[in-house]
Amino acid sequence: MCIYRLALTSSLLIVLSAFSGRTANAQEPVGTTVCAIMQNPVALAGHIVKVRATVASGFESSTIADANDKSCRGPWFEDALKKGERPRDGYDAELQRRHPVFLKEDDNMRRFDDALSAVVYPREKRMILIGGNRYNVTATMTGRVDDAGANRLGFGHMNAYRVRFVLSSVQDISTEERDYNWAEFSREPVQFPHGTIRGKLLDALGRPVKSASVEAIPAQGEVPISNPEASTEADGSYSLSVEPGKYFVVVNRTIPASEGIPVLATYFPEAESEANATTLDIADGKELTDIDIHIRRTLIPRSFEVQVLLPSGKAAIDSYTYLTQTNQAPIVGYSVTHTSEGKARLTGFEGVDYLLWAELGSGPNERCAKAVHLGLDRSNESPVVMKIDLAHSACSKQEDDARSAAYAAQKR
Repeated sequence: MCIYRLALTSSLLIVLSAFSGRTANAQEPVGTTVCAIMQNPVALAGHIVKVRATVASGFESSTIADANDKSCRGPWFEDALKKGERPRDGYDAELQRRHPVFLKEDDNMRRFDDALSAVVYPREKRMILIGGNRYNVTATMTGRVDDAGANRLGFGHMNAYRVRFVLSSVQDISTEERDYNWAEFSREPVQFPHGTIRGKLLDALGRPVKSASVEAIPAQGEVPISNPEASTEADGSYSLSVEPGKYFVVVNRTIPASEGIPVLATYFPEAESEANATTLDIADGKELTDIDIHIRRTLIPRSFEVQVLLPSGKAAIDSYTYLTQTNQAPIVGYSVTHTSEGKARLTGFEGVDYLLWAELGSGPNERCAKAVHLGLDRSNESPVVMKIDLAHSACSKQEDDARSAAYAAQKR
């Protein structure tokens, strides 16, 4: 394979000047190396180059390395836009317009993508594997060099990269299988014992509920942090793949009822408590269908008017107010007191206990009001007045205690 090299000397300037009078579409690629790009990105910024490189992507990163010298840190790596798409917005948008590159989706690119997407599979289901790419993929890559400048925001994750390589086409693809312990990993997908649970989520009027969270939890023993889970489709349907065993199927177990999904935690077929739930026993290779969850309670919205004050009695403008259910940690809804009266309005539901919070500032400067319990019998006729008079340490303790109580309520 041909490896392109070009030292960053006066000869490079001559090569680049040869293309300066051409139109963007007529620019020919400059043969160079990844290391040369990184040593002097200004000289190649905006130019189409050709390099021999190895993809070095990892967790929250996408980079390339010089095929012959992997010691130099490579640029952020991404595909060019397809034909007909507009240039990306940003400080380099004009650069893209002057020297556009488009993704060449030919057989080489398909082989390249297939090699990058090939993964290995753990033989143990509980093994956590991040990435798991099967191959180190090297190719001769043509694309554009973008340089954000030494004192400007960069590219990629957290804007951590000054230089970007925008891929247009590939040639001469080679792969090297990574070194794995093949007693623990497989080159082919591993089929673990599992069964399938299918059904629908229907509201009190028999209508499907979309985008609600349905999960299967063990009918006995501790409930793991992670369980088989799915969001319901537009027709209310869901599908769960589970290991053989006994389960409860429940909707919104750890998610509060909201305006978009006004559903309380409900177990199959229609129970609001685990004690009245029906146990599902599923064997390997089996499928349970028509496991429909019926919501029997129609939730009636109720609004809470809130007024947040400073210790002086003046309105606490730009403070945050929000609701949480007493038995769940996630936020139900929030509002900001933008008005000069320091007022906000929050929406919950009748028949549900809430905690009402108010905070002002952030970090060490955060202050808050004592959380207010809004019980089932709380009247909505007059505003709930909250005074910002607790320091940061007291705010943190108050929140930690409430969340601990919420999580404890979910344990068996």
